[in-house]
Amino acid sequence: MIASIGWSARDVLRRRLSLSPRPIQRSLSARAHTIFSPTPAAVEAFLAGNPAPAQSSSLYLLSTSIPPSDLSPILASLQKHLSSSVGSFCTSSPGGPSSLSIVTFPEARTWRSDLSGRPPPEVGRWHRPREETAEDRKGRSEGEGLQVQKTDSWDKLWEPDAGSLRIPDLDGVDRPDVDESGRPHTLIHNQQIFSSGSVGLVIPSTGRAEVDFAVQPFSPHAKYSVEMARGNMLLTLAVGKNPTTVLLSAIRQRRLQGLGVKQKGGKGPGKDEDFHLALLHKNGEIRELVKILAGDPSRGALSLDTEDSLVPGQRVRFMRRSKSAAPAQPTNGQLTFAALPRSDEVTEATPGDPLVVDGFLGASEAGFIFRIGRSAVCTAGHAKVVLQL
Repeated sequence: MIASIGWSARDVLRRRLSLSPRPIQRSLSARAHTIFSPTPAAVEAFLAGNPAPAQSSSLYLLSTSIPPSDLSPILASLQKHLSSSVGSFCTSSPGGPSSLSIVTFPEARTWRSDLSGRPPPEVGRWHRPREETAEDRKGRSEGEGLQVQKTDSWDKLWEPDAGSLRIPDLDGVDRPDVDESGRPHTLIHNQQIFSSGSVGLVIPSTGRAEVDFAVQPFSPHAKYSVEMARGNMLLTLAVGKNPTTVLLSAIRQRRLQGLGVKQKGGKGPGKDEDFHLALLHKNGEIRELVKILAGDPSRGALSLDTEDSLVPGQRVRFMRRSKSAAPAQPTNGQLTFAALPRSDEVTEATPGDPLVVDGFLGASEAGFIFRIGRSAVCTAGHAKVVLQL
């Protein structure tokens, strides 16, 4: 039995855990530590005093809040002491200290691929089906840009006099975030640094991975079935229920109880909670959790942050999460990947002296990809997946 942990340049900082749901008795004998407020001297001293065993492989995550002047010497120490390793960047909690997390597995091996993850979904963009037109059929043939690329080169395509052959800017494609290294995405495999593809670590055996979605139901018994959906748009629930109305009713009920929303600021939902839709297994346990992006009370449709299409008959449940929930912390004997709440605020890392604690923690707003039976993406803030070492 094996487990694979990896990163891709498209699914930036998302963690993929491909794990068996069945626990086994043998321990991984892995060593996991997190260094808060790391400095080049502290990292070098820690690695020199804790050498990696022969035939072991390591993975490490550097937070993007590490000062740029410290990044190069820290990375040099990691590559010197961890000859077989993969690494990337993570995000510190807003206002928290910068960090470096390292875990070393015996008899593990690293890998790299040119393949990347799936592109992000076009959230809430469902177009009503219509009859195919002549313009639709034109889309089946090769475009002008592809024809030029086949016969000439990309240089020819981008020449100023290319005229109508020039490809216009793409709508809805986000510009990648450039980190301190100047690369759009940074993936590290042994001594090499890449800005595309995927890297990962194969573990020969593992225990159970547990997912904590960090949410609570609005009601202990209220569960529904999907009646109609289009892609990531939930249109109606069983018995003709309007999903947006059902959600707003639950929010108003909590407001009347003085829970979850601020009383100041009107009758609408407040800003103290996030709302999610849980996709359920047949036994009622959460299979996947997706954030609710927007709703239309008059039409009833809810837009969901998911890469997969909803299907009729799927059992669902409305969930809530407090925005003031405590962020995940490294725990002794655990490998933890967490999703940070999305924030538009830019905060500097809290300065402090270097501190080494047991346990591995990697977090980002991109969330994590976990697999226990099937792959799913979780971006719900404060959710986490934990592997017992």
